[in-house]
Amino acid sequence: MKIRRLITIIFLIFSIQSVVSQDGYLKFKPYKPYQWMVGAGWSFLDNDGRPYSHIFNFRETWVANFYPSHLIVDRYLKHDISLELDLSFNHFNGRKMINLAYTGGMQLSADLHARFGFYRYLKTAKWLDPYLGFGVGLTYSKGGGTGFYPTANAFVGVNFWMKDVGIRLQGTPKLGLTPPIYRSGSNYIQYTAAVVYRFQTTKKNNSGFDKPRYKWTRKKNHGGSPK
Repeated sequence: MKIRRLITIIFLIFSIQSVVSQDGYLKFKPYKPYQWMVGAGWSFLDNDGRPYSHIFNFRETWVANFYPSHLIVDRYLKHDISLELDLSFNHFNGRKMINLAYTGGMQLSADLHARFGFYRYLKTAKWLDPYLGFGVGLTYSKGGGTGFYPTANAFVGVNFWMKDVGIRLQGTPKLGLTPPIYRSGSNYIQYTAAVVYRFQTTKKNNSGFDKPRYKWTRKKNHGGSPK
């Protein structure tokens, strides 16, 4: 009699554990807030040749164009990490300081970034989406610059969401990988403001027996024979 009770208790324990495990599996699915994100906006360039001072001297050093000059394509991976490609263009007409001189020219940059978001951890403010990341880039500067050169980037930013449309603000210090690295004229800071849109994930029906290839199984279970 005691052996039967013991077996019954063990069976109940394993049954409860199995139910809890299945419930946990269904409850804690991999978090994936979106598949793709795209955006367009403005690039503000601080490339006056003084990367460690006069950072917020907007009037004398920040270069921007009135038309959109910044594009974003972002692919969500997993574990709050996404991979992002940024393209930017800036034209300067000699009125702002570029590498310690007032000269005209243009600058292009292409950057590949890994981004980590804190969106799902802010349970009380789902409209707020701060993030940080790092990456590498390639910059081309004509006029007051050094031609083509690679950069190492680190950035911090925030998205303000209104459903699937948001406003992004970001600051990206870029370290030009040309000697002397820390005192090179290729070091600069880029600020961006953009409107972004995220494409939500599509829910798929994972019930296998509802798929056409399992029709013969349903017929067999109802007494039919497979064709």
